[in-house]
Amino acid sequence: VISLLRETLLTLFWVGFLIAGTTWVCSVLITISILTDPSLELDLNRAQWTVNDYWGSVGHTVITMFQVLLRDQWADAVVWPLVQKDPISVLIFIVFYCVVVLALMNNVTGVVVECAMEASTLCGELYQKEQDKQAEAIMSSLRQVFREADADGSGDMDREELRIAL
Repeated sequence: VISLLRETLLTLFWVGFLIAGTTWVCSVLITISILTDPSLELDLNRAQWTVNDYWGSVGHTVITMFQVLLRDQWADAVVWPLVQKDPISVLIFIVFYCVVVLALMNNVTGVVVECAMEASTLCGELYQKEQDKQAEAIMSSLRQVFREADADGSGDMDREELRIAL
């Protein structure tokens, strides 16, 4: 069970690393596309913050992409104004969302379910071994009782030996 937990945590670590890497790469691409086009005026009237708060640096863009990942006001306030002014940027968001949400999160779910199934199988095997051990102990004690009840040592019990044993 401990090895399964270790395997699950290791997978979660690597998936988190891949999510962070994918988020970083997409953030760099979006930041470059926004900062290299000074004429790009985004309509963020539905948003709470300014363009620089959302897209002003790679760090801000990473946080914004995390907001997109969590789908927190992402369509109206964050993504749509950028896509209206720069339609090519929709490809970055599609790739980001497909890779992070669909591929990596499904991987996490699959690993956790697989480890749970292995743990269940392992527990079932341990339970069966314990049941077999108990059955063998009971059979051994029954053999001993019948050997002691077999008065003539023939290996068979007749009615008289059974009546005396009971």
